[in-house]
Amino acid sequence: MTGLRRCHAVRAAGGLMAVALLAATGCSATGAAPGGVPGGVPGHRSAASSGPSADHTSGFGWFVPRAVPTGWRQAGLPDLTAVMAYPPSARPIQADTGAVAVAQRGAQGDFLLYLNATPKQGAESLANWATFRLAHQADEASSVTLVASATGLMFTRGRGSCVMDDYTSRHGPRAYREIACFVAGKRGSSVLVAATSREHWSAERATVQAAVESYTPR
Repeated sequence: MTGLRRCHAVRAAGGLMAVALLAATGCSATGAAPGGVPGGVPGHRSAASSGPSADHTSGFGWFVPRAVPTGWRQAGLPDLTAVMAYPPSARPIQADTGAVAVAQRGAQGDFLLYLNATPKQGAESLANWATFRLAHQADEASSVTLVASATGLMFTRGRGSCVMDDYTSRHGPRAYREIACFVAGKRGSSVLVAATSREHWSAERATVQAAVESYTPR
């Protein structure tokens, strides 16, 4: 990711990271996982024929802002716009300037968990987040499927819009699921991307969701 193409998820680690990383690097303004966009983008498979405008809010019925889980660590964005919490099993990894990222690898070196927070970088907003995120994905994944989206989520000290989507990496056959949120606080806006492979989603879902719920804008 160079220039405007920097993504909240960098290609730096290959496999899920190359994908999840992309997802978290927020390419061109807000963490974008590799993917496609609904409505005419080759390789895109929409969760509904109407794309992000459809009612996918039920997929975020689990969301409730929460305190940082006991034993978790925290990493603040350099611009002080937000703080990301992560489990001790994850380790900090290289991220774009101004961003923070952590990851946990499995026995085969695959990524069980990828978290990335990045300051707002472009035209993303609470209102356009679902469309913006999926469109961003088009350049980084062979296919993207919208699973759920929601606006008006109340984070601790801020508001957010989130999407959940599935995508397949162009860097390998692995399929991933991410939750990507654009969150606005008093000091500014930022993007959080939390991802894992579809294979590990059932086992890692609670951790991914806890990372999203405990994300704290400033």
